[in-house]
Amino acid sequence: MNDSHEPLREGLLAQWEPSRSKLALYRQETQKMLAQNEKTLNLQKWYAGGTWTFVVLMGTLFLYLGGSRADTPVGIWLGIVAIFFLIFPAVELLKYFMNRNRVEILKEIKGLELRVMELQEQLRAEKV
Repeated sequence: MNDSHEPLREGLLAQWEPSRSKLALYRQETQKMLAQNEKTLNLQKWYAGGTWTFVVLMGTLFLYLGGSRADTPVGIWLGIVAIFFLIFPAVELLKYFMNRNRVEILKEIKGLELRVMELQEQLRAEKV
């Protein structure tokens, strides 16, 4: 009974196996996707760093002005605004770190996937 299912299993597995031209095309598409992810990640790094720098400078200025006018409502308001301003770049930095880890994991997975496909191609070539 197990032998009757083997041709079906082999047929289904053969449909998934890529040919050599498909493997090369897949490799090119994967390299293009990873390059695009790296480019986007680099832009996010500069954006998060620039945002962080700008807001820290503005927050320092607001805290200084707020401290010099601590006895007025304007001074208290400037201190509160400075603290809320610091939340935005912290979120941007967290987004960048999460995306960086996502891209690193994606690179590892795609590298392993390509290696498995190459090994399958070698095994198929040895059988012939």
